[in-house]
Amino acid sequence: MLQPCLRGKSAGSDPERLETTMRTLLVDELIAWLSGPDRQLRAWLVSAQLVGLMHSWDRVTAAGTATAKHRRRVAELYGAAVQQPITPATT
Repeated sequence: MLQPCLRGKSAGSDPERLETTMRTLLVDELIAWLSGPDRQLRAWLVSAQLVGLMHSWDRVTAAGTATAKHRRRVAELYGAAVQQPITPATT
């Protein structure tokens, strides 16, 4: 459902469709799940990271030729990046 929105946006389609789809599929669920301050902002940041990964997965995994070790490394690096807005450091 998100992939057609991403492709459409790059072709000049309605950006509101992408926003609505992201909100429905990811953001609203994350807002309800997250605790602490800035839940909406953090939910949008996590959603944007995940959609970016989905959109570029073929490139990240070398067009399907990545080894299991490579995919684990991607998960390790990306997981840490996504985790930060979920459980931000306290100041």
